[in-house]
Amino acid sequence: MSTGHLRGARRAQTAIEYLTTYGWAILIIATVLGAFFSLGVFNSTTFLPRALAGACQVNRPGGVGSALLINLNGVCNGAYPQSVAYFKASPAGYVTVNAPVGLLNTAAGGTNAVSFWMNWTGGSGQVPFGFGKYGILTSATCIGFTTGSGDIYGTSANGIANTWVMVTANFKNGAVTNSIYINGMQSASCGSSAASGNVLTNGMGLVQISGTRADAGQVPTQTFQGEISNVQIYNTSLSSAEISAIYHEKIGGAPIRLQNLVGWWQLNGDVNDYGGANLNGQSSGLTFSNTWINSYAR
Repeated sequence: MSTGHLRGARRAQTAIEYLTTYGWAILIIATVLGAFFSLGVFNSTTFLPRALAGACQVNRPGGVGSALLINLNGVCNGAYPQSVAYFKASPAGYVTVNAPVGLLNTAAGGTNAVSFWMNWTGGSGQVPFGFGKYGILTSATCIGFTTGSGDIYGTSANGIANTWVMVTANFKNGAVTNSIYINGMQSASCGSSAASGNVLTNGMGLVQISGTRADAGQVPTQTFQGEISNVQIYNTSLSSAEISAIYHEKIGGAPIRLQNLVGWWQLNGDVNDYGGANLNGQSSGLTFSNTWINSYAR
């Protein structure tokens, strides 16, 4: 065998020995790196400061229902929450609040707005937020308003499952001019415009985060599956500019229009109202997730 052939054979043998010796180590390192990616270790948002529940809250010196000298109190820098509410299929999770009707706009033609962040796992017939039997319903193709009769009127649900989105809805009593926004944008409508009604007169001040109910003693049905954070209710409509401003504050953003704020449920480890009206919720079946940020990218 020539000298060249011997050198080639030795190089091949060396390569095989290298792979035999270090191949398992390379495979293990690749596996560990893959696990770190799946856990969000390389997600830059993972290392951002996290806010404790109530780190920012609304102060009402004039008392509940008063806007006199109302202000934000605490560290209100938009820091991401430590945890978010996680709603499972079984047991069904929900939060109920019996809000004084006087804080809500029950006049004919009056509007109440809600804004919240959700990470929906997909599936039809789920209500992430409701006023009594009225609410925001999901279907295979739409997310929008429902009167509790299987009807829906809203916008396309395409591409919003299994990712964090901000949902903002203006509920107008007794009219079909309800409007819904996804991530600060209003899109083309889908569904039936019949999904309207005198929402708050029929709802009697009932509020649900996940599900619908006809009266205060009823266990909510059509509950939500996924994660929800930063629920804000206003007794007026929100303009497109205001909705865009809330969206750009991101998931840890504080409310705007404090004079019209009804309640603020951060869902950061508890179901308390940090809007200054003490409308603390009652919960069942939900847990809180501190790994939510792995699926959040902004």
